[in-house]
Amino acid sequence: MIEIQYYRKSNFEIDYFAKIKDNPPMFHSKISIPSYALGVGKFDVNWESGGGINHVCKNLLYQLMRK
Repeated sequence: MIEIQYYRKSNFEIDYFAKIKDNPPMFHSKISIPSYALGVGKFDVNWESGGGINHVCKNLLYQLMRK
């Protein structure tokens, strides 16, 4: 599940809007990283919602290699 919130700059209070009106748009995101993906460039971002057989296999291999 991905949650996206959009705020128009004009919806902010007048004082704050005066400070940010010339700033470019910003993008913020938070994604949980599975333990086996630390130091790896790519992983399935949907791993928390089951992740399929790939997640199970990678997690098992990570647990075995860690011991």
